Amino acid sequence: MIWWILKKLFKNLGRVTPEIYRSGQPGIFRLFVMLLIMRPKTRINLAYSPHLDEQDPREKKILDWLGIKYYAFAWGAAGPPNWSELDWVANLIDSSEKPVWIGCEGGLDRTGGLIARWKQCHGYQLEEIFLDWKYHGIPAWPWVEYLFIKKWENL
Repeated sequence: MIWWILKKLFKNLGRVTPEIYRSGQPGIFRLFVMLLIMRPKTRINLAYSPHLDEQDPREKKILDWLGIKYYAFAWGAAGPPNWSELDWVANLIDSSEKPVWIGCEGGLDRTGGLIARWKQCHGYQLEEIFLDWKYHGIPAWPWVEYLFIKKWENL
């Protein structure tokens, strides 16, 4: 119940594991509240666009000042520019100092796709991935196609 309320108040905020969180990009007030909730040591921003989104440089500056490691990727809602980068970032989640906070603009497409790939790599069942999508929203079709159709066509 508490996570449902937090999800609604804090732009699709959720807990993937006790050490991995996901969300959309918060405004300045919500940023500080979310930092208190999650206490992240690593932030992975999948929608970094400092020239188009004034929140990005501000968030990065605040997190750098707090000593939180910040990784920025300029992925579109339909996926990364190069799909091989997806597995690299999924591995980055595992190698980063925890807790890790992953997010994009709305916490749906890029975040949902990356979390699904991370779960695939860790042996989660399809039902668990789909339950996550049911709760947080289904990513854009290119994510679904890549993760569950194209990735496995050549096997």
